[in-house]
Amino acid sequence: MSGFRAWLKGLFSRKKKPVAPPERVRRAAESIIESEGLTANLDDEAAKVLLAWGVARAKAIARATAGMDDDTAEVAMYPRMRALRRLLRAVNRWIPRRLEIGAEGNRSALEEVLEYAAEVYGEQFTPPDEERVQYFLFSDLPSDAPRAIQGLRHLLENREDNE
Repeated sequence: MSGFRAWLKGLFSRKKKPVAPPERVRRAAESIIESEGLTANLDDEAAKVLLAWGVARAKAIARATAGMDDDTAEVAMYPRMRALRRLLRAVNRWIPRRLEIGAEGNRSALEEVLEYAAEVYGEQFTPPDEERVQYFLFSDLPSDAPRAIQGLRHLLENREDNE
């Protein structure tokens, strides 16, 4: 085998090096920030809250792939990142209309978000109990859009705080 052929064979047979987790985390966050349509229906303040949530989840999804090579990480991240974008789009469609669609429409929109959340949050996700759902639907949801989004995030993350 000639030197060139040996070099060429070596070039294509090398395993890909694992991407450093910080780079993967950065790319995941950028994929949310650069996705058009995730915040198109929201005012600037609500869009900031939704994007902050999306970026935080994207980073968590990417961090969960630490130690994986890039190809394996992509395969592991893809369904969760797709579900995250779908969740964010669903919130983008829902929140501006929340005061107009009534209790049944809001319940239906929440059910859609909960379906995506199960994939986004993975095994750590526990659906909220009915008492917390009712509190969200009747206390947080009628608030301004940023607070409604924060309340939804807290509901899905089973957080009681208002951080």
